Amino acid sequence: MLRKISIAIVSSSILVSLQALAAPSILAKEITLDYRRYEVTASPAESKRVVFYALTKGNSSQPFSVTLTAPAGVKPKAAIAGSKGVPAVQAIAGRSFYPIGLRTTGQIAAQNACLKFSPGEGSGEKDDVPPISRPESDSPLCDLFSEAEMAAFAETLSAVYGGPWSRAQVCGYLVENYFGGQEGCDPHDPACVVTTAKTVQATSRTLFTAVERTTLYYGIIHKNACAPKNSKYMVRLEVDLSKIDPVAHPLVHITIQASEFAYAGGKAASIKPQSSGRFAPQPVLLMTFIGTMCGQKLSLAKWKGSTLQSVTALKLGDLVPYKGWILTRSPISRVLTGGRGTFELTSAYAGYGACFELIRRRQKVNGY
Repeated sequence: MLRKISIAIVSSSILVSLQALAAPSILAKEITLDYRRYEVTASPAESKRVVFYALTKGNSSQPFSVTLTAPAGVKPKAAIAGSKGVPAVQAIAGRSFYPIGLRTTGQIAAQNACLKFSPGEGSGEKDDVPPISRPESDSPLCDLFSEAEMAAFAETLSAVYGGPWSRAQVCGYLVENYFGGQEGCDPHDPACVVTTAKTVQATSRTLFTAVERTTLYYGIIHKNACAPKNSKYMVRLEVDLSKIDPVAHPLVHITIQASEFAYAGGKAASIKPQSSGRFAPQPVLLMTFIGTMCGQKLSLAKWKGSTLQSVTALKLGDLVPYKGWILTRSPISRVLTGGRGTFELTSAYAGYGACFELIRRRQKVNGY
């Protein structure tokens, strides 16, 4: 599901004055994060950088994609900051931006670690598992998972709820619990996650023209889960043209499409100060599984007000069943050093953040 972001229009006079002040000159353009297509024609002799910027709001970290068509060898740089002041001014002159790593589909595949299921957390986490309905589904959303993954889901659901689980029942469970009940997702709707996935596969192949390349990138829009839900952020995407020969290429064409992926699944999470399972007696972080066994990433973001201070990559542990949920379980003793932070669980298409005090104390958020 893609979320449409409303952006205020900045007057062209502001942009003109900003470009006049910039040295070297910067061409700035406002965009939206709804996969809308934007095109810019720039002169490398006059504009050494092209800056695209968009506003987004909320307090839950979200994955996003960027499809860029630009001269071969040109790569975008992404950054995030709390939104303040005039958007165009902040986009060009802002100093509080934190870099966002962008990865291609090939890089994601090369780093694609997979999680395995483990027994539950022991007596401290046991509950009577309530009965659950087993609606069947053949939704195309389930095609995002391999047959091996669907079989692993079936095995785990059987262990939690009893009895055999068919592929159709597993699909119904995933649609109901992780895709917000999007049973009728239209394959022709650009907001459909399956369409997005298939677009990814099609456009991940680099397309060449005489001087241009189209590449798909993925990144995470970091947001402070400890801040209010109406917090605003700016995403900045920069394209550096300084290495383009202005004689050979007096004009270059750049096309960009960016999309933020809104997550509709559960966000229940907890810190357990002393675990009783595989990682005992370490403290562990339990976060609701986001619907993919491979490609999930866990990180800790620390903020100071609206300014992102650091992002620390953490190692995911395994998957455990609990209360009818499937949870990721990860040891986190090394980052419980005080203060507060946002733990981010993300994949290429889904993700969320949860706010915790970074201390060894039992904590539960988001309906855990």
